[in-house]
Amino acid sequence: MKTLNEIIRRLSGRFQSTCKPVRHEAGVLLRTVEEEMHRWREHFEGVLNHEEPPNPSEVEPSDELNIRTGHITRAKIKNSIKEVKNGKAPGCDNIPPEAIKAGGEVSEEVLLDLCNQICSKKQVPDGWRRSLLIKLPNKGDLSHCKNWRCIMLLSMTSKVFCRVILERIKTALDGKLR
Repeated sequence: MKTLNEIIRRLSGRFQSTCKPVRHEAGVLLRTVEEEMHRWREHFEGVLNHEEPPNPSEVEPSDELNIRTGHITRAKIKNSIKEVKNGKAPGCDNIPPEAIKAGGEVSEEVLLDLCNQICSKKQVPDGWRRSLLIKLPNKGDLSHCKNWRCIMLLSMTSKVFCRVILERIKTALDGKLR
């Protein structure tokens, strides 16, 4: 489907180049690559980073969830690998989901060891804290930053770990709601 959509886009002639000059907030076109990069950084920092509300609502803590914190099993890793969707772009680690799935038992063993080390040390690898920011055009004048949206590409191995943790949280919530 992805290839078909690319072919249709090219044949229809509606392909938009993403190499458009960018305007400063005042509306002036920026001339150098450095100025444009600075403007994009400024724009996405504003979009992605919000100040904390002045009067945060106070939520009364309820009963604590009984989330399992023990060792992760191989079956949980295997299920999490299966749930990762194919065709997704890799993050900073440059590992596509198909490579993790094709690794079979070797991938499972490596991820099992890595995830259990993270749980015991309670420290996430630095590589998982980084992501790639990709800008995608929306409708409108593409020289204005507001007419772009962004996606962040995360490490596929971190997504597997997050799925394991999410499953533990869901299990704890199901147990509490019953």
